[in-house]
Amino acid sequence: MAPQDDLLTHILTATIEEDDPEVTDRRPLDMAEMLRILQMILVAGNETTAALLGDLMRLLGERPDEWARLQREPERIPLVIEEALRHASPNGAIWRIAATDTELGGVAIPAGSRVIITYMSANRDEAVFGPDAEEFRPDREHVNEHIAFGFGNHYCLGAPLSRMETRVAMEELTRRVQSFRLSDDNDGAYAPSYFLRVPTRVTIEPLMA
Repeated sequence: MAPQDDLLTHILTATIEEDDPEVTDRRPLDMAEMLRILQMILVAGNETTAALLGDLMRLLGERPDEWARLQREPERIPLVIEEALRHASPNGAIWRIAATDTELGGVAIPAGSRVIITYMSANRDEAVFGPDAEEFRPDREHVNEHIAFGFGNHYCLGAPLSRMETRVAMEELTRRVQSFRLSDDNDGAYAPSYFLRVPTRVTIEPLMA
């Protein structure tokens, strides 16, 4: 197959430095590394944004006044998206290995320990978001201070794309759907995953004016 100017070709032809500091040559990615990159693109670039849209429509279906307000004030869509990212983070947790001995919240964490970081818990921290942190309220202060996309060196590279995709989808939905209700077959269930928050079903019924 002839090389193309696309992502798969770039992955196939990419090279990295060897882990061994004695070796200065670069090598191509091995099969496991390529598959891991593609897996991350598939999950992080597709499933999480779809899950966010599903949960966002569920939240708005439960709050018809908020949907009506979006009809009048579409400039609020980015705020609503940020609050949905905070309140219903599609990536709920991730694990890391402690590089050094440390202490967090009075708990000793030895070097080499596996630590599970739960975004959902941090994004509902009352010390940051106030006593109503469990509620969905797009007008809250510090709405942008969530860590749904991670933080620092581990901040998600796809965050701008995910925000744009969700914004465009919401702009089209609020333009085309005057009002809607959640269908009776919505049971509020989520896929069985410790790390991802993915609704198993979110169906809506547009309402006639």
